[in-house]
Amino acid sequence: YVEGKTLREMINTPLYPPLIGRISDVSTVPNSEFPVPNALNIITQICEGLSKAHQAGIVHRDIKPENILIDKDGRVKILDFGLAKLKGVSNLTKDSSTLGTIRYMSPEQVRGEDVDQRSDIWSVAVVFYELITGQVPFKGDYDQAILYAILNDKPGPILSGNDLVNSQLESIINKALMKEPDKRYQNIEQFRQELSSITIADNQDDCLIPSKKTGKRTKNILIYSGLIIIILISLFIYVFDFTKDKKIIDSIAVLPLSNLSGDPSQEYFSDGMTEAVISELANIKALKVISRTSVMRYKNTDKLLPEIAKELNVEAIVEGSILRIGNQVRITAQLIQAAEDRHLWAKNYERNLQDILLLQREVARDIVDGVRVSLSEQEKVNLNTTRQLNPEAHEAYLRGLYHWNKRSEEDLQRSIKYYEKAIDIDPNYAEAYAGLAQTYIVMVAWSFMDYKEGNPKEHFYAKKALELNENLSSGHVALAANLEGDWLWEEAEEAYKKAIELSPNYATAHQWYAELLSSLGRPEEAIKEMHFARELDPLSMIINHNFGIVYYFAREYDKAEFYFKKIIELDENFGAPHYFLYLINLARGENVLAVNEFQKVLAKDDELKDLAVIVEDVFQTSGIDGFRQWAVDYTISEPEHLSNHDLAMNYAALGQVDSAFYWLEKQVSKRSFWITHLNVDPGFEKIRSDPRFDQLLKRMNLIP
Repeated sequence: YVEGKTLREMINTPLYPPLIGRISDVSTVPNSEFPVPNALNIITQICEGLSKAHQAGIVHRDIKPENILIDKDGRVKILDFGLAKLKGVSNLTKDSSTLGTIRYMSPEQVRGEDVDQRSDIWSVAVVFYELITGQVPFKGDYDQAILYAILNDKPGPILSGNDLVNSQLESIINKALMKEPDKRYQNIEQFRQELSSITIADNQDDCLIPSKKTGKRTKNILIYSGLIIIILISLFIYVFDFTKDKKIIDSIAVLPLSNLSGDPSQEYFSDGMTEAVISELANIKALKVISRTSVMRYKNTDKLLPEIAKELNVEAIVEGSILRIGNQVRITAQLIQAAEDRHLWAKNYERNLQDILLLQREVARDIVDGVRVSLSEQEKVNLNTTRQLNPEAHEAYLRGLYHWNKRSEEDLQRSIKYYEKAIDIDPNYAEAYAGLAQTYIVMVAWSFMDYKEGNPKEHFYAKKALELNENLSSGHVALAANLEGDWLWEEAEEAYKKAIELSPNYATAHQWYAELLSSLGRPEEAIKEMHFARELDPLSMIINHNFGIVYYFAREYDKAEFYFKKIIELDENFGAPHYFLYLINLARGENVLAVNEFQKVLAKDDELKDLAVIVEDVFQTSGIDGFRQWAVDYTISEPEHLSNHDLAMNYAALGQVDSAFYWLEKQVSKRSFWITHLNVDPGFEKIRSDPRFDQLLKRMNLIP
């Protein structure tokens, strides 16, 4: 038993009436108990105590005024080592858990990372700041706002009447409050020694707001007058803020939810829940919602929210975290008005995995309420209608979604297995059927699977998804793409329109619909849809790439070139843009530039990069026709690199018309992805007048 008061009890004994409202830097008057010398004495003793603990390998991890006791002789006692961590000993609590009172937590604690003595240094600096200024350096109206401030905000200035004290304190405390542990004092002794260098004025009135022992009546009158002014200003700020809250926000981005489990293998779950919330919001017509592909580029980013919002062209950002323990899921989310970095709300949600749909729709409803957009009656019904899910089926579905988004052949095969597992567990899981259909569509389009094998599966799973849920946008997109592969253009267009009607923010629906319109020779409409897709998913490599393709087929080569070069800026290792720059320059007659781009395509492939020198020699010796003939001969001699489209295009350019139609016929028989663009492809201009060309177009239902 120690007789005395906790530091919190002493802080809660104010000298003056508390201030009402908010002001930017100072929200309360320092207490008379803590003139600078007194505060410095207390903090120095805390440092001395922690120094002994740290030397013994113990990190406290929960330094706050409640755990500091001042005995009757003015000696400091550090209490409650319940959260302490011994170096080299298993953690007493999970590192990923939220430990300590959040206002005093270090950034690494907030992020759920391992902590060391530098975390205690941060917490001591927060306590010191509070003693000197009467407020903590990182504030907020709710937990998530405080956590955000700890990770992103700078502490306000330390106000005192003495410039020397002010500058010394700010320098020392600011260093102790650096976000990165490596930039703080590296041990508590360094911090204590810095504190010992602070110079205090002999006359405390020069550096402090007057205490009750030294205060004059005149000064008190001035202070109370100031209080009245502050109250009036605070009321004005409140009214102004309330008015601003009424502003409707019509564009939003949901940043990737942070995985607080500490287990990287759980990333599929946090990514899947992020995409689920985005999908719920995507159905709201009055709200522009950025797609998953673009927001995932900000996973673990250091960029500030206003910068992210500017890049994505949105007014508001949703960010948060997710923690799954067994069958329980906890989400913490906050809505931020991005330009002003201003919090609109923050909430915590906790549900059993069986109620995961209810959880994601509740988050979506609160976001919609926060941005104040209007909902149609059907949208209200959708957000309030849900069903329970089998947790195992949902987990399999999220794993399938995770691999689907990677798009490699191996990942697509894994995606199929997980979707099939979800359906085995829950035969009524409509989203899993739609996921399977879309996976087979990509497998066929990217030549990972033959059309005859993949097309029936696409059709079956798309129809099954819509039988289970006729309002499932992804099911209509899958059906549309399947019908497009069957060259049923009108039916496919209607399915795309239905998908977009159900989910106006579904970027993939706009993208695939644009490609359909391009194939049908409707470039203006195709470009318009691609604009929608890119607005919703501005950083998507695929959408930017396909925007370039649409412009290429529209013969707008300068705009096509712009998009392909933009993709190269985003990822210089991506070889596909160089292939289309090769085609663009061929269409322009810029043969030197074309061959140069073709060499870059080869350089991106380890198996083909040695051919770049041969291509240069052939072109220099035999010109563009010699290069084309070499390309034909090489492609035929190496079946694993066989491209029916390139063969047909090169034969057409060389005037070997029969050979060109031979390889075009093979594409039609296989229903390859590229043959759907035959009517608009610049690579076949030389043979367009041949009657066989129109015959092919008729077989594909591209002309009457």
